[in-house]
Amino acid sequence: MVPSPSKSVLYLGDEGGIGCALTPTPDAKTVCVVSLTHLRTPPHHPLFGAIRAYQRQRVSRLAATLVSDDCVLRMMESMQNGASPGARGGRRPGAGRPPAYRERLLRTTVTLPVSYMEQLAAFGAGNLSDGIRLLAETDHTRSGNPWLEPPRVDP
Repeated sequence: MVPSPSKSVLYLGDEGGIGCALTPTPDAKTVCVVSLTHLRTPPHHPLFGAIRAYQRQRVSRLAATLVSDDCVLRMMESMQNGASPGARGGRRPGAGRPPAYRERLLRTTVTLPVSYMEQLAAFGAGNLSDGIRLLAETDHTRSGNPWLEPPRVDP
């Protein structure tokens, strides 16, 4: 039995998209509502191009929504299980590269001549900051004393 032409076009919200109501016979009491996303139209139909373009756009939107919904669901599940939402990243005890220095390092701006920067970068094996730190740690005053005091070790 071939359904009769659509009698009404409906908007079914974000979940269903655009749909149409189909009836198997003109006197039928039941109606089948089909989303245009799942409707097959023959290539010679005058609206085939427009319907196909809508279907492609809708499927790509659904795929994007499913991916984001899946991420939200996984995050909600991990939160219910007691895990933090960022369990795959962020700070964790023992994770990451160990610190090179016992003291906290501060970021600052230093103004130096180009020739100093080149020499300090070479001294630090290509790293300007390491070159400056190495020079400060290994340099001595004119009297022969270390220029810097060794860092204090907290008990």
